[in-house]
Amino acid sequence: LLLLAKILNIYQLTPETLHLAMILLIIHGGFGMIFWVPSFVMPNALRASNDVKFTMTVSIVSMWVFRILFSIILGRIFGWGVIGVWSAMILDWLFRGALFRLRFRSRKWQRIKLI
Repeated sequence: LLLLAKILNIYQLTPETLHLAMILLIIHGGFGMIFWVPSFVMPNALRASNDVKFTMTVSIVSMWVFRILFSIILGRIFGWGVIGVWSAMILDWLFRGALFRLRFRSRKWQRIKLI
């Protein structure tokens, strides 16, 4: 992120495209380091303990509600464009991470029989 401007200058982008690329990479790089990990690593641990139904349900619902519905709302209705789509992706990560953390702390996954 610190060298973002220098790296993007290699591509000789128009000023508008350069600005948009910087915003998107800051959103993804900044939030991805914090919110992506619990939203995608934690469900792998839960799936490994055979808590597949919960993780699959959360992933499907979250995808449709946040990534698709909120992409339409933020991107089209609010006019944020691609920044709205990426913001919806961050909301998806936050929602998934919160639910998977709650599930992990509840210890319900420990009561699921493997065989």
